[in-house]
Amino acid sequence: MDKTQTTRDVGLDVMRIFCAFLVVCIHTWLPWGLQGTITRQAVPCFFMLSGYFLFYDDCQKRIIKSIKKVCAIFLISCIIYIAYRLLLNHFTAHTYDIEIIRNCAINIILANDTSSIAYHLWYFPALIYALVFTYIISKTGMWKTAWILSAILWFAGLALGQYSQLLFNTSFDARLTRNFIFVGIPMLMAGTLMRKYDNKISEYTKNNYVNAGLIILFSMTSVIEKQLINSDGLNSGDNYLSTLPLALATFYFFKNLETNKLTNTLSMMGRQHSLNIYIIHVGFVFLIEATVKTEPLYYFSNPVTAFTVSLILSVIIRHTRNKLLQRA
Repeated sequence: MDKTQTTRDVGLDVMRIFCAFLVVCIHTWLPWGLQGTITRQAVPCFFMLSGYFLFYDDCQKRIIKSIKKVCAIFLISCIIYIAYRLLLNHFTAHTYDIEIIRNCAINIILANDTSSIAYHLWYFPALIYALVFTYIISKTGMWKTAWILSAILWFAGLALGQYSQLLFNTSFDARLTRNFIFVGIPMLMAGTLMRKYDNKISEYTKNNYVNAGLIILFSMTSVIEKQLINSDGLNSGDNYLSTLPLALATFYFFKNLETNKLTNTLSMMGRQHSLNIYIIHVGFVFLIEATVKTEPLYYFSNPVTAFTVSLILSVIIRHTRNKLLQRA
């Protein structure tokens, strides 16, 4: 394990903004079956990043700090979305029943299901649980056991998700595999494993032409997988066999990016705005669904529009917060 915390990596901060855009794509509209295939690498990449930057000696304090921070972000996001959706109820055709909130706690605790508030917020309780798991592993030193268990959980999630029809002739609820057990823990542990063997892995991943080729290859195989096993859309789950190698290729492609004016600008955007974009963009989707009556709806909820609006709002929020802090 490293003796000190990893410093910021410009390329990986660029990846944050790229993955934020992919998440926006998941919740808006993309043609040619790309929406539920190549975009699905985004959440695994976010979990990998968390694990990658946590793996160093005496990391328990940082993990505890991260747990507290994510809990605060999740709580604030939930409060904002409940208030926002009730406001939409009053001024638009948006339908949101306050009664469903009363039963959401058990769903969040057991399945990381936040659909009663805002479906994309599941990432935060999943991350909290995965961080708690990582804290326990860091205290016990059982890293090898955790890495083996994580691999088993990842492939079990694939079996119960996109491959459920093929293996079990049935489809399970997506909430069964969209949680800390089958995504959060495996991918966060993958990040710690990547950090441990960073020097060795870097020897094989330093050629970005190869990384780019692998991204293209696994993007294609993701789409092919969907056509082969889920062309009828009956399977649930988010990930395919190609999702993990695609996420790994993306991770090392961005890690090896050269530093220049463009990457520095995108890196700044990733550090300052990727989290806000992740949280905000679904609010824009809710607004479009409640107010736009023109068909097709995707002209208004396309990812570029949703991303741009979310970025602008993030800039305004950050500027306002800085002004308030200066006056305090």
